[in-house]
Amino acid sequence: MSKLTFSGVSSLLSKHGDDLQYQTKWMLERVSNYWTKSRTKNSQIGVELRESELYVSIPQCRFECTSESRLIFKNNAILSEVTFFVQDNDAKSAFHKLYVNQDLNVNFGTPTRDPVVDLEYSINFEENFMNELIQAASEADLI
Repeated sequence: MSKLTFSGVSSLLSKHGDDLQYQTKWMLERVSNYWTKSRTKNSQIGVELRESELYVSIPQCRFECTSESRLIFKNNAILSEVTFFVQDNDAKSAFHKLYVNQDLNVNFGTPTRDPVVDLEYSINFEENFMNELIQAASEADLI
């Protein structure tokens, strides 16, 4: 495995950085729009986009989380990492991550975890997305 270099980072950012950020924003908008329109399925769960990040709340469980997106480098590849946090006083606690690669494949939890979900062609992506988020919150004893 070769080491990441300044020119390598610059090249990956130039070739894929803007597109990955755009696709990540589109993915979060897609999830938000789906659940906002599906209020009959989730009348007790709020999902909305705030400043290009996803905000999820379950008031009856006293649960609120928000996402933060950034670009990272793993094995000389560029990925978009979306981390979900809960706020505890002034500290943020991460409990769930997902990764989008330049082929628009999404991995939940770790960059190599199966199954890989194709963002463009997956059926029920929005439901899988929320199931993974709720499962991670449950495993972290947040709900």
